[in-house]
Amino acid sequence: MKWFGPCSQSSYFERHLFSPTIPIIGKDDFCHDPKIRTPDGRLEDVMIVLRWVKRILLFLFLISSLLLLDYMLPNGRLVHVVGTEVKRVNEQVNGEEKPRDVYFIAADDVSNGATRVYRNEDAWLYLFKMNSADIQGQAQSLVQDDDKPSAILRYYGYRIQLFSMFPNILTLQRAEPEAQYTPWLRYVGFGLYGFLLLLVVFRFRYFVFD
Repeated sequence: MKWFGPCSQSSYFERHLFSPTIPIIGKDDFCHDPKIRTPDGRLEDVMIVLRWVKRILLFLFLISSLLLLDYMLPNGRLVHVVGTEVKRVNEQVNGEEKPRDVYFIAADDVSNGATRVYRNEDAWLYLFKMNSADIQGQAQSLVQDDDKPSAILRYYGYRIQLFSMFPNILTLQRAEPEAQYTPWLRYVGFGLYGFLLLLVVFRFRYFVFD
């Protein structure tokens, strides 16, 4: 009783990657070789399980990569800045708690009136933002202005209450009340992601859709 004979496991995957046809595995057949038998179709059951494991892993990779891309790409909205605050937070560094000051800015979304809180920290690893103190000063100036001017607020990240996570501000600029923000960088980023995804799927289509 042989599981792998003239048609080896390597040739099985080669057909999946390079052959225009997808081989069909039956209970008494592996790689179209009638001499290779499987007891009670066990090999077929294993292959079915492996296919589902592969599909689940590919699905999880797709969802996680999309979420990561959505988290990292900048977004923006037209807001009214309503408050600023500096909080002292403790961080675990090498097993020790080290306090540091973190800027926060509260703003009302002009489109729906929802109030959101944003973090304002330097992010030199991301778009080389090193002017959080300047942005905080701009926010305080907007709060003190009696005309309540509008501003375009660009940020990245999510607000996750469970982990005390806040989106981080990238830029804050005065704007006209009828101004609109178009997230061109997000469009370009998702477009490139979709293009690369299509290339990968086309290249490994027999592996992906097996």
